[in-house]
Amino acid sequence: MKHMKRALPLLLVLLLSSCATLSESECRAIDWRELGRAEGAQGYESARLGSHMDACRRYNIAPDADAYRVGREEGLRQYCTLENALQLGINGSGYHQVCGGENGAQFAVIYRRGTALRAVKNDIQEVQGLIDSARRAQDGLKDLDLYKQMDQNARYLEREKSFIQSQYGQAERAVNAGFDPPYYDDGGWRSGIPYPNAVREAEKYR
Repeated sequence: MKHMKRALPLLLVLLLSSCATLSESECRAIDWRELGRAEGAQGYESARLGSHMDACRRYNIAPDADAYRVGREEGLRQYCTLENALQLGINGSGYHQVCGGENGAQFAVIYRRGTALRAVKNDIQEVQGLIDSARRAQDGLKDLDLYKQMDQNARYLEREKSFIQSQYGQAERAVNAGFDPPYYDDGGWRSGIPYPNAVREAEKYR
């Protein structure tokens, strides 16, 4: 029995990282309150319990649904914090509207602010990647016209990167002050790239 208790944390990790239904041994061994707490803390929907019940029903095992629900509520109190809402949005994690009441409404607002910050940050990373690609493509390139095209691209992207970084600073300050970030046209910079196919053309000379 002691060995089984030590194995439960690992079992919970495996269950949370897999879409597979529970096995017979899992249905028999699992601590339903702990499973509910773990899944609540991960923001799983209540329908998750139904999937567990369907899986265990095949082995004539009835899950302790009440214990699972108690644990899930405990886990949700850990999950449904405004600090977590912001990080989920910034990290690009999904949110399934599991936080209820007034706190849930505020959670959704903060989560959207986090996703707005993520959109700006993603653009900074994408622009930097294109700058690096343009500079790498220039290395050893003998076609002078293509070389100049990629130089123009890189210069344009450097300016855009500086602008987007300033936009991110504004957005972050607004969010930290408790406001929605200013409107940002994510990806709008792409249409201004002078020679969008230059790197592809340079590859033909490799």
